[in-house]
Amino acid sequence: MIHDEPRVLGIPALVLLFAACSGGASEDVSRTASPSTSSMRCDVVVAGGTTAALAAALTSAREGVSTCLLEPTDWPGGQLTAGGVPAIDYAWSGPYASAAKSTKNLPADLTKWMAIVGDPGACSVSNNCFLPKDLLSQHGGILETIGAASSLTVLKNTVVKSVVTTASSGGRRTITQVNAIRRTPTATTAWGGYDRTVSQDIADWYAPNDSARYTKERIAITRRDGGAPVVIDATELGDVLVLSGAPYMQGVEIAEGSTKAYDDRCGQAISEPFVMRYEASPVSDSDVPTYAPEVPNSYYGYEGHNWQYVWRYRRLKAAGQGDGPFAGDLSSMNWRLGNDYAFGYFLASKSDAAAEVSDWRGGVDTGVLERAEHNAFNYFHWYRGDDPRGQNVALDRGAFGTGHGLAKFFYVRDTRRSVGVGGFVLTMRDLVDDGSGVTARRFVDRVGIGLYGADLHPIAKESLCKGGNYPSQVYDVPETLPFFLPLRALTNRDVANLLVAGKTMAQSFVANEATRLHPIEYASGVGAGAAAATMARGGFDNAAVVSAYATVQSVAAKYTPIDWSIGGRTYPAAGESLTPLASAQHLFCPPATWPDLSVGYCVDDDNAYGPFSATMTRACHANGGGSGSQDACVATRRFVIDGHPVDVVRWSRQFAADLRGWGACMSGTHRDAAHPEVCVEESATSASGAREAYGPFDANIVAKCLADNPADDACYSNRWGYAFYDWLSAR
Repeated sequence: MIHDEPRVLGIPALVLLFAACSGGASEDVSRTASPSTSSMRCDVVVAGGTTAALAAALTSAREGVSTCLLEPTDWPGGQLTAGGVPAIDYAWSGPYASAAKSTKNLPADLTKWMAIVGDPGACSVSNNCFLPKDLLSQHGGILETIGAASSLTVLKNTVVKSVVTTASSGGRRTITQVNAIRRTPTATTAWGGYDRTVSQDIADWYAPNDSARYTKERIAITRRDGGAPVVIDATELGDVLVLSGAPYMQGVEIAEGSTKAYDDRCGQAISEPFVMRYEASPVSDSDVPTYAPEVPNSYYGYEGHNWQYVWRYRRLKAAGQGDGPFAGDLSSMNWRLGNDYAFGYFLASKSDAAAEVSDWRGGVDTGVLERAEHNAFNYFHWYRGDDPRGQNVALDRGAFGTGHGLAKFFYVRDTRRSVGVGGFVLTMRDLVDDGSGVTARRFVDRVGIGLYGADLHPIAKESLCKGGNYPSQVYDVPETLPFFLPLRALTNRDVANLLVAGKTMAQSFVANEATRLHPIEYASGVGAGAAAATMARGGFDNAAVVSAYATVQSVAAKYTPIDWSIGGRTYPAAGESLTPLASAQHLFCPPATWPDLSVGYCVDDDNAYGPFSATMTRACHANGGGSGSQDACVATRRFVIDGHPVDVVRWSRQFAADLRGWGACMSGTHRDAAHPEVCVEESATSASGAREAYGPFDANIVAKCLADNPADDACYSNRWGYAFYDWLSAR
């Protein structure tokens, strides 16, 4: 059910309201003497107005777990609705594009909803361009689907203000209470509060006290049995990540897979979508504000296309057959050289966000939001004025349900991202060819699938992104193949009952470029909802639920495919041997470093520790890495690992990442046919002249090496002779 009733309710109504979130137990409802404070009890709390948040909440509730969704707007669905991008992005090119659009490979809800709304816009970017209100209100649409989930309560116009945490085992923390602010527009507030833009209003959303525009309700949410609820951060702003003190990434990292920021205010551009209506005759635009331009009109453009192409690109309603425009057409704008705002990052820095925790207001730069809004209005005037048929374009406020004409919330491409259990981060290496030529890395704990290419909308402002220059891993990204979303990417390292979904996943900046689209967000939300239900019912924390991945998979597979169907075959195939969880793989690392299993060597925040392949070493020399007696490409440092002296090569982490390549194995090595669990360097290219096998190695094989050679330091090298590895494996 959805709640947006006025704040002042009688006790019977309150009992009904809160009982819906607590499984019908009226004793779970309490309210202080103050009419603006209440408490609710839910076993799963999903925070966020995203496509992923909706999927997570529906999945958890469908499993019979009392679930509350905190939706910051009044249109659940994220980029499907309030985010103003109701044009579904699929993988449009490449050999597996048709598979990506097949209903066999898409979440069931999304398939059903797209069949309902169809493509009334006959747009060119998608098979499905539609009006958000139709997706929400039509029979079988979002609102009806929510209503059918009896264990789900949706609190509209509600944001997270703070969380309460306590110490947990192993130095981790647990969220015991989520404190939310729900706003109800006063009788004099137009458009349900959406008469003002986000930059103008967002501070009021998070303010706990009544204002001239809203009455407020402070809601303390705990679990029904008095324990800790499972919390899913599927927000556009990463609110819970910051408020809980969880480790998170923001902006671009120094290297792929690192959690250290290159620049935490160097991310992707946001967009302020709006809808235009084409009239039969010229109309005035005097009711649409104009602002002093931040960019010259020459900035706006069609990227090699023309006015008519852009009109049809995200057209939501076609009033005639063909390109048009036709009188009555409705077209949505989300255009790179237009209302994309490439001149500032919308998130406050990590240090500024930390300083704001005591009075959280979303951790955003409202100045950037305001300038992005102004740019959108200015682009409207430019595009309207460039209409070759005359000035027949009007701003349509009804399509997005706002008095100002922009979407209810801006379109976010990247946000604060979790660091997963065990330090896991999904990287671009996990989304490209795994050596099979068909799919990317086949995770044993996969809970969803997706396919889209890395799509960067850069920030160009000279004062940000170090002059607009991103680090090297952002450029020349390889093509993705059908990929898998692992359960590990939906967790957090330090907060035991916190899950994430959508753009807050534990993923690199570059990986996020390929996972941020509608179907993939939805699939990640299903995975998080399935994990949350498993945790709530079994008393698991997020580390334990990863080990119980098979149970989570059985839930997620009810609502979204977790395996790919391509050309009549399933990937991974039934019974296929997959790489086990990280606990079964081993690398020996110098003190104060840790294993990055995705690259096959040890790292710290700044450095990478070999052995590196001979091909990488030759590339190091070719790039001026060293020569002679001071040859940094091969120079070693001695470390003591488990009491054994080991000589290890050390390079900068970014340099090593650049030379390693994007594949599953280091450059110059490959998966072995006989032992596909390791990467092999052939004798013709290795430095030793013999075949070499590179770790991580299975923990059982490492144990065999140590048992047979207790005094042999070679076991600690992470690179063994292939014949030796083959012999150990056969024992």
